Amino acid sequence: MKSLLLFTWVLILQLASGQGLPDGWHLNIKAPSITSYDSMISHCQSESKNKHIFLDFFTPGCPYCYQFMDDFNRLHDQMLQTYGEEQIAIFKVNGWETAILSQAFRVPYYPFFLYIAPNTPSCAPSSYFNNDQRTFETMLQWMIESAGHNLVKKEMPKEGEKYYDFQNGERDKSVQSDGILISKFNKVIRDFNHRQQRLDELIDNFTIALKGQDVNDSKVKIGGEQIIGGYFVAGLVVGALIASILMSALLKKIKQSIAK
Repeated sequence: MKSLLLFTWVLILQLASGQGLPDGWHLNIKAPSITSYDSMISHCQSESKNKHIFLDFFTPGCPYCYQFMDDFNRLHDQMLQTYGEEQIAIFKVNGWETAILSQAFRVPYYPFFLYIAPNTPSCAPSSYFNNDQRTFETMLQWMIESAGHNLVKKEMPKEGEKYYDFQNGERDKSVQSDGILISKFNKVIRDFNHRQQRLDELIDNFTIALKGQDVNDSKVKIGGEQIIGGYFVAGLVVGALIASILMSALLKKIKQSIAK
């Protein structure tokens, strides 16, 4: 009864102080909503049972919730981009529409943040954010510390490395989720470009040899040695061409497997 009275008093205060906030501002909070107690339990026991779950309790009339929204959205993006949706689940809970959850988790004020560890079917929180300094940095530190050493960072592209789009030759957002595969593919592309450069050099040398000009600052002899050398270089050129054809087929196969 005491907790219910406190909860009601908090709502009344926020209704009074929330006047002047933009209508529907909370719809811009990036995290998906938990809209019922059953939905929360379902996430803990099924959809998100192996994930680190973070909950953001807010109300549309809460000015502090509104002020922290931009930082919270940055946190949402930072955590998912760094650790991936396979490890992290972040949700928002509207305290006005889902009062039963606020009471179940004994939310004392808004905004309020809590963490539920993986494989917790009861949804019992493991930690709460209770730092008086509510900033992007302090919240990020709390989230990482709450999850402990169980988080594994996604493999990100090296600085200056560009994701390759099989369709348009540009950054392909549809394949960014598999950073490891893309990193390997970029390595293949770099190797292919290097081979292409070497092939161009061989063709240039072969052309010079046919014209009887200098190759690498040495005079190409006219006669049997030049013919043998020409055949040798031609063999290298043909081999390089075959290698480039095989490489193209490999790239096509990679494209088809990712497209599936």
